[in-house]
Amino acid sequence: MDRAADITGLAQGHDRHLIREARQRLQHEREACIGQRAALEGGIRHAVDELTIARLAAIRFTLEEIDAALVRLDDGAYGVCRQCRSAIAAERLEILPHARFCVRCQPATREP
Repeated sequence: MDRAADITGLAQGHDRHLIREARQRLQHEREACIGQRAALEGGIRHAVDELTIARLAAIRFTLEEIDAALVRLDDGAYGVCRQCRSAIAAERLEILPHARFCVRCQPATREP
């Protein structure tokens, strides 16, 4: 079975190992974002600039996307493109585990 088929199975809840692996990647990314947010928010007390505010907004957005991906994982919809309903490539999910769209559909949207 290739990785794209694996992701389809993951989306349908067939492979517990892949689900556990995806959950670990998402949780690791979430923890990293929380650490970055804490570091930036600690620095705000000393200096507020547009770059810091923009980075905090991006981190908050990423955390929301990760939380949504964790919900999709629980619901069995993780790894399925929200636009065309095909499987999102495993390679894309390894790089961007909270991706909502496949590469083909991504340019038509503004969301990851």
